[in-house]
Amino acid sequence: SSQFNGRFMTLFFLMIDTEQKQLRWLSAGHDPAVVYDPGSDSFDYLAGEGIPLGVQRGWQYEEHQRDGWSNGQVIVIGTDGIWECRNAASEMFGKQRLDELVRTHAKHSAEQIARAISDAVHAFKGEREQQDDITCVVVKMA
Repeated sequence: SSQFNGRFMTLFFLMIDTEQKQLRWLSAGHDPAVVYDPGSDSFDYLAGEGIPLGVQRGWQYEEHQRDGWSNGQVIVIGTDGIWECRNAASEMFGKQRLDELVRTHAKHSAEQIARAISDAVHAFKGEREQQDDITCVVVKMA
């Protein structure tokens, strides 16, 4: 039976095991994390099929796993307030802009990448009122 009452939240849970060099994650209705590999200039996404928390009691979330990573890979977990942010002309920031920012700033620190994303979204939004939370976590793999 559905427990949906308009109160729910998405969640992306990522565990990084540096000894085993393994990523383990699950998603509760959250957009996939972005993984950028500057060595191959390629993007991949850590996706999951789970529904948001608070929608259905007892939902079983599936854990996913990936072994290994390359030094310098960047993982970005963000809320949809980033790519759904609109400018004065009502255009959305979009995931392509986010990917390009990650590509452009991949050689920098995780903190600098996060700042570049935040600055770009706020510059794009301009004077328009912020409609949703803009949250971003950046991990730089070593």
